[in-house]
Amino acid sequence: MISYKKTRSRNKITRLKLAVAQQQLERLTIENQDLKKQLIGPDFANAGTVLREAAIGDPKPDFIATLRTALENMFGHREGMLGYFLDYSSTLAFINTTEGVYQYANNAFAKYVGSTPDKVIGHSVFEFFSEEDATNYLKINRETFSQGKITKFIDPMQDETGQTSYVLTTVFPLPVPGGLEWVGGLSIDITEHIMLEKASRQTEERLDNLISQLPVYIFDVNRDGIITKLDGQGQNGLTGEAVVGKTVDRVYRNYPEIIASYHRALQGEMVHNLVRFSENSTYELRITPIFDETGQVASVSGTALDVTRQTQIWDRLRQSEQRFIRVFNSAPLPIAIARTSDGTIVNTNFAFGEMTGFSEIELIDRNIFELLQNPTGPASLFQNMVESRSPFALRNREVVTTHKNGDRLILLLSTEQVDIDGEQCFIATCLDITEQKRIEAAKRETEERLEAILYNSPIYIFAKDREGRYLMYNRYCEEFSGLAAKDVIGKTTFELFGNDLAEATRMVEQDNEVLRTGKPLVTEEIGEKDGIYYSDITTKFPMYDANGEIYAVGAISVDITKRKMAEKELAAEKEQLAVTLSSIADGVITTNPLGQILLINRVAEEITGWNQSEAQHKNLNEIFNLRNPQNRPPEPHPVTEVLRSGSLPRVMPPFFLLLARDGTEHPIELSAAAIHDGQGNISGSVLVFREISERFKIIEEYQKVAQLESLGLLAGGIAHDFNNLLTAIVGSISVARIYSDRAEMLERLKENLDRAEKASLQAKELTQQLLTFAKGGAPIKQTASLPELIRDSANFVLQGSNIERNYNLPSDTWLVEVDPHQLSQVVHNLVLNSLQAMQEGGTLTISAENLPPNHPALRGLPLVEGPYVRFTVRDTGMGISSDNLTRIFDPYFTTKAAGNGLGLTICFSIIRNHQGHIQVLSTPNQGTVFNIFLPALETGR
Repeated sequence: MISYKKTRSRNKITRLKLAVAQQQLERLTIENQDLKKQLIGPDFANAGTVLREAAIGDPKPDFIATLRTALENMFGHREGMLGYFLDYSSTLAFINTTEGVYQYANNAFAKYVGSTPDKVIGHSVFEFFSEEDATNYLKINRETFSQGKITKFIDPMQDETGQTSYVLTTVFPLPVPGGLEWVGGLSIDITEHIMLEKASRQTEERLDNLISQLPVYIFDVNRDGIITKLDGQGQNGLTGEAVVGKTVDRVYRNYPEIIASYHRALQGEMVHNLVRFSENSTYELRITPIFDETGQVASVSGTALDVTRQTQIWDRLRQSEQRFIRVFNSAPLPIAIARTSDGTIVNTNFAFGEMTGFSEIELIDRNIFELLQNPTGPASLFQNMVESRSPFALRNREVVTTHKNGDRLILLLSTEQVDIDGEQCFIATCLDITEQKRIEAAKRETEERLEAILYNSPIYIFAKDREGRYLMYNRYCEEFSGLAAKDVIGKTTFELFGNDLAEATRMVEQDNEVLRTGKPLVTEEIGEKDGIYYSDITTKFPMYDANGEIYAVGAISVDITKRKMAEKELAAEKEQLAVTLSSIADGVITTNPLGQILLINRVAEEITGWNQSEAQHKNLNEIFNLRNPQNRPPEPHPVTEVLRSGSLPRVMPPFFLLLARDGTEHPIELSAAAIHDGQGNISGSVLVFREISERFKIIEEYQKVAQLESLGLLAGGIAHDFNNLLTAIVGSISVARIYSDRAEMLERLKENLDRAEKASLQAKELTQQLLTFAKGGAPIKQTASLPELIRDSANFVLQGSNIERNYNLPSDTWLVEVDPHQLSQVVHNLVLNSLQAMQEGGTLTISAENLPPNHPALRGLPLVEGPYVRFTVRDTGMGISSDNLTRIFDPYFTTKAAGNGLGLTICFSIIRNHQGHIQVLSTPNQGTVFNIFLPALETGR
């Protein structure tokens, strides 16, 4: 037996407990409506109220008096009515003495203790309850009676099935006339109530636990805006203790949206909205107004659910959707979305529009099956998609479409069925393979052409797989073997050529070597067919697949029989050429286009000191070391120029000095020519040269004879000139002696003396010219400007002539160091020579030009390297014959009747003494050009 304590409801289940209590009160009412009708009356009603209060509530202090009065009134009004009421009430009723002997028990109590009323009355409690429970009950009875109080307790009991039931018993003192000590009791079965209370507590605990775990809080606000309840943790960590009793305006003063929501609810409006407290805090707010009996808002009740994560997820979903739209529109592959029901296009990306040429407006609502068509037959693409194993799920199906401009496009189509907003659609992804198809067609055409070329190529071409079976066999192979390709393909070497086992084995071993090493194999084979010997070069090579694995051996065999014959003939010709070259007296050297020696004959070996084996493949300049007559390397080298331009340099010295391997110098004359191939390209050069030392000796002897001849001519000329002059002088003096004795002959005497004086002066001038020629007449040099000196000297000679003169004498002509008198004599003689050559008139041109070092005009001239001034005297006279051109500088050689033959000789001598050079070029009947080269000052000015 346990003491009863009144259970007070907690806030969360107040309404639930009130409902349970109401049910219990209803159970305490009389259930039998017929009996209720019999007991109608104010006293009965008053008694029922007292019983209900005694059963479940806190009895009033005057409970006993009230009960007694009610019972007396009931007995007084209707006899036996109370007993009838107690007997058939569902409430357990009993009366017993303080010693525990039952004086009354109704049917419900007797049934509860497992007996009947007549078997309970007069019996002790110890007969129906355990000794412990009966002892405790007696103790309560005595305390109740002695203290005059009401006692309540809950008595748990177990039936024969082990089920536990709970009885709420209320005992109270019941004084009886005669001094008897009785105690009355009322009991009700509260098992269901106890179970509900336990379930309520468990639900309450679970609810507390759930609320504590959920991101939600529950609140109540009265009509004055004061928060009266807050369960759960509020926004920003607010708790009930912190906010209860405070106004909404104060707690949420920084959140006007929340305050506005509360005030809307206080106006009777259901409020549902999202409130963002911060970037990372969002709540779903639901506020419900609570109305009183007058229809006015008494308070508001609501919940706030933390939906921050959900909001963030939705934000990310929206962002993801936006990203999808961007990706969809910017995807490089054309994509369209259409309904599965009728193929209507609902969306396309930019690439799809670009592929078809239609705008998005033109494509939306268009039937995609009209746009994309099946190229393989009359069945529609829609039919193919519906009948496929997975409807509307195609993979790389080839379709065709027509561009807006009329071009036919070939596409690879892939589709996937999707649900979009509850509507079945499919996504169509296209890949434009028009260009790929064109390339494939071109590739097939190229392969066919290549196959035709290989098949008809005039060389042997074949291929075998790794097992030795032929994969290819061209027409040339067919003609050679007499086997058709169709009879060869798929067969092995042993199957085809097994009659010659050794040859077949050799061929297979070669194939295996290529397969093993992965490297090409080149072999030269000599054989005999139909009594004719042939020679082939066969190249076998590995053939790789797309994975880099060798899948076959290819072979190309070239018939080189004709080449071998040509090589044999060439070798014979080369031998003949070598014999020929070794038998001639000139040196011969041939080179390749790079100037490397290919062949050098015996004479060239003797002159250069290099033999064929040593010289071969060396650069010509290394073997053929040339110098010009001034002992300087020629520029350019004659052979280098031949290899570059195909011809020798325009200007070359008359001979060269060849420096042999042992340092000996050999004077040679040479000629070179380019060797051209069949296309006219320079493929090499041939150099022919001759040693001319013997010729030089002959020339020296000839020059000695010529010098003696010139000396004799000079002596004869001098003797003749002096004889004439002396005769004039002696004759004039003799005549003067005759006339000196006669005074009338003085005038005659004077004339003869004048003639003698004139002849003496002529003899003096002749003597001076002879000195200049003989000694060189050492010049007295000074810095001079050529233009002024040349112009003055030329004008003096040309006075009174009918010659047209042209001067090209720039003012910036470099200064020179010359003897002005001697140089004036040179100009005088050259101009006079031109004047005599143009007796019928003509044009004389005199020009000057600066020549820096290494100027092309200086190449090959016997001059010291440096800057020069060249002045030129050019006439349009009769010219000089080639026979006379080599003798014009010899003394006393002249072609003019009035000349003495010393003018050009003196010019030559003067220019030579100035370390210069005089050059003459002449063409008969066209004119003569004299070029005089004089060293310029080092500064050039």
